[in-house]
Amino acid sequence: MDEESLIRIIVSAFSGVEISEAKNLLFKSISTTTRNISRRKNKEQKDIEDIICLFKGTDPDKTPIFVAKELQKLPPVTFDHVDVTKLLKDIVLLQSEVKNMKETYATIEYVKKLKTNCDLGGDQARNKDDMTSQQSQNVLFTQKSCIESASSDSTLNAGVQRLSPSTEAPPPPSAVVCAEQQNITIAHVSSDFEINLRSDSEIVEQPMSPSQNVHVTHNMSNDNVNADKMSMADVLRQGGNWKASNTKQEQEWKEFQRRKLRNRQEGVKGKAAIRPEDKFKPADIKVSLFLSNVHKDTSENDIVEYVLSKTKEKISLQKIKMKTEKPYNAYKIIVNKEALNIFLNSEVWPGGVTCRLFRPYRMTVPNGE
Repeated sequence: MDEESLIRIIVSAFSGVEISEAKNLLFKSISTTTRNISRRKNKEQKDIEDIICLFKGTDPDKTPIFVAKELQKLPPVTFDHVDVTKLLKDIVLLQSEVKNMKETYATIEYVKKLKTNCDLGGDQARNKDDMTSQQSQNVLFTQKSCIESASSDSTLNAGVQRLSPSTEAPPPPSAVVCAEQQNITIAHVSSDFEINLRSDSEIVEQPMSPSQNVHVTHNMSNDNVNADKMSMADVLRQGGNWKASNTKQEQEWKEFQRRKLRNRQEGVKGKAAIRPEDKFKPADIKVSLFLSNVHKDTSENDIVEYVLSKTKEKISLQKIKMKTEKPYNAYKIIVNKEALNIFLNSEVWPGGVTCRLFRPYRMTVPNGE
């Protein structure tokens, strides 16, 4: 229901006193910065609008819950008070949203089945990963033991050859056994592990020549040099320049000033001299001044003559009538706008007399009107 219909129903069902009491109760119950303004014209309607605005602008958690004592006073809401067109639109929108939910949303049973299938698939993949990692660990352990046994056998054979160079040393039996164990273990692993193990066994069996050793050492040193690349900070520290800036002007700070926007509506004031016979001349704009704290014995003619002697300007006076009798007089002075700076000078007026711009008395309008 729109606000206008709601306001009409409440105004027709409740009296102005009841609406005013409800408004005061609401403002006392809620701590808000909004003022409780007392209305004059269309009081009931404006009070209800204030109540609705306060409900909208307040946090629902901070709003108290009001309970109706006399239910018989509640206005009956029938189809005469309801916008039927809007109600039908809301029903059609609700039906389309429910249909969309049925077509796109999944049921709880389907989500549970999908979650169960995902859990089973994750367990199977985890078991396969555990088996693969265990097999790879077995292969690496077998490879390490074979390499250690082969290196120890080659060391023993070298010592025997030094003692008896004529006799030939038989091949170490442990190497053959390790090779067989490797072949047996590798049969259960993928082809990637087979290539790595075969390359490792070939490296162990073939002795490295001195030239190859030198070549490998040279390559390792080159790799270390390439890995230790110089950063930009190192280049600058050693005298390198990222940009060639030799001039001092490029390195100094420059003051930046924002471009001033030009006022296209700004005009100019003429300064040309005006001759007595010229008919094209500016208008004399008058300004009102307020003169107060003038002695009771001073006449208007005395003030005019005093101002003329001080400023060489002629003025017009209007005595101001005060609501309450004061021990002094006050006057409204009308002078030329161009001579305003002269009259607002403290050296012109006698000591104790005040002069300022005149502000007309404004009628105060009551609140709510």
